[in-house]
Amino acid sequence: GLALSGFGTILGAVNFITTIICMRAPGMTMWRMPIFTWNALVTSILVLMAFPPLAAALFALGADRRFGAHIFDPENGGAVLWQHLFW
Repeated sequence: GLALSGFGTILGAVNFITTIICMRAPGMTMWRMPIFTWNALVTSILVLMAFPPLAAALFALGADRRFGAHIFDPENGGAVLWQHLFW
């Protein structure tokens, strides 16, 4: 559930960025956009930088728990890998 929510958030950020950059009104430059649009653009860019590693870690955790993938096993250094993915 949480991984699916993260994937939806990533797709929403891509949608916002594409809409803001490609579908502005004719004659509207980037510098004439309202501050709300700038805020949405910056937030979407930050989401695209933060959420893919989190989503990948959640998918890896799901594979580890459901299918026994041994990604985060303690004997393989899994606890350190988990910390590196999230911190």
